[in-house]
Amino acid sequence: MKPKKILIDLLKLNNLYVGLGQVSLHYGKSIAAMAPKLSHEFEFTFLVPSDFVNYFGNSVKYQTPNFFKRHFSFLNSDFDIWHSIHQDSAFMPDSKTKFILTIHDLNFLTEKNSTKANKKLNSIQQKVDKASAIFSISNFTKNEIENHLSIQKKAIQVIYNGVESLLNKLSEKPSWLTETNDFLFCVGNITAKKNFDVLLPMMKLLPNQYLIIAGNDESEYAQQMRKKIAEEKISNVLMTGKITEAEKIYLMQNCKAFLFPSLLEGFGLPVIEAMSCGKPVFVSNLTSLPEIASDKGFYFENFDAQAMATFVEQKLATISKSFSNELITHASKFQWQANGEKYIEVYRNL
Repeated sequence: MKPKKILIDLLKLNNLYVGLGQVSLHYGKSIAAMAPKLSHEFEFTFLVPSDFVNYFGNSVKYQTPNFFKRHFSFLNSDFDIWHSIHQDSAFMPDSKTKFILTIHDLNFLTEKNSTKANKKLNSIQQKVDKASAIFSISNFTKNEIENHLSIQKKAIQVIYNGVESLLNKLSEKPSWLTETNDFLFCVGNITAKKNFDVLLPMMKLLPNQYLIIAGNDESEYAQQMRKKIAEEKISNVLMTGKITEAEKIYLMQNCKAFLFPSLLEGFGLPVIEAMSCGKPVFVSNLTSLPEIASDKGFYFENFDAQAMATFVEQKLATISKSFSNELITHASKFQWQANGEKYIEVYRNL
């Protein structure tokens, strides 16, 4: 019996600074690590940006984007199973290929105006209609899918993302960080949905604390935050802009706590990354975050500056070594190997 030919779309590798880029990277690594032992069952092909050809070794094959294959799906007929590991792929298989769709979130329903949101929802609906199997990365996202898309009689299964532990990974201290800095940390693409601006008035009430906010700050929202910091002379907040992965790891490993008051998350990868370093996390009680952080997170009940400041100070005073160990244990539940193994079973049974 010939091995099943599986294509896995990893094109989001073109931006490793966002969540889907990290998911593509680690899912690719997970599958590539298992591929040699599964060669009698599966032949894997990764759809990747051209500079990632051969990145995952020679146990998998590679395909790069092609204009015609993007616009004429009938040309994508070389595979038994096609897995889009996120909902935004521009590539689709031909009608005879079994199609697996993983949906991470429907955040655009809140972020975009109704015209753009409906256009994108219709695009995802077409993928749902073609899908042989549909997966989500959290129960929150599963509920969103069921509420906003017509899934007919198709069952949606939840497979949590893996999270690579940062606890013992090599890191690099940012050149701008002094030896005496004792800091809180926050990282993400700085857009309105991340809600980072609520941290500024809170920090004015915590003059003995210092907050580092890292991430892409090219948005108008981020510029408004910078303007507020300057105008109100908030001297205990630093917005760094983009940082390297090694610098992010250092800041995760060495912060006092991680702050993440996000309004919209399909999963919340940085929260588990911080927990993997034994760091307490202060998060909103919205969307998927209570599901992912579970009873190990500290939840802002509202975004009143005084309430937030009091809450952070009170909880920081309670952190113990044993609690840090509990956080590390909780983070270890999210493994990329387990994620990959669950999808292998899907490939096997489809």
